[in-house]
Amino acid sequence: MVSTASVGFTDGAYREYTKGVFADQDCFIRVRDLDRDITAGKDTIQVKVYAEYKVEKKEADDTTADPKKAAAPAVAKTSDETPEEPQYAQRRAVTLTLTETEAHSGIFVGSVMPHAVADPSQISASSAQLVAMNGDDLVIEYLDENRADSPDPKVVKYKARLLMGQIRT
Repeated sequence: MVSTASVGFTDGAYREYTKGVFADQDCFIRVRDLDRDITAGKDTIQVKVYAEYKVEKKEADDTTADPKKAAAPAVAKTSDETPEEPQYAQRRAVTLTLTETEAHSGIFVGSVMPHAVADPSQISASSAQLVAMNGDDLVIEYLDENRADSPDPKVVKYKARLLMGQIRT
């Protein structure tokens, strides 16, 4: 059987998808890929998880270097100009092994704890932890090798906002 995979962050029962996960608390991941059920037992798959952040563009202030530019009026953008797409960068990724919930289910689950840091200098390249900062998104990537809608493999992604604080009950 060939199926197209779905992937996402979920609640603790692995039932409902969520668009936000809390820092320094377990976040739960579910992948549904029926064609990865290949043995009589519980199979495993791997996903990549990383924090992603928007790269802030620094505008060069070269008006002090050239007095002619300082006196020149600002040029208004025309409606034909499209704004630049935001650029994103990844923090260090971790690879997680997800385990099938039961034999022949095709549903794979696992969890990871994103650790929040206040400064990029606190992120160690040698750490095995998933590290993120306030304002980051967490991204899951899964390679769906056999898809129902195409003969070509595709990386399936899911993104959720990193939330700071605690859940109040």
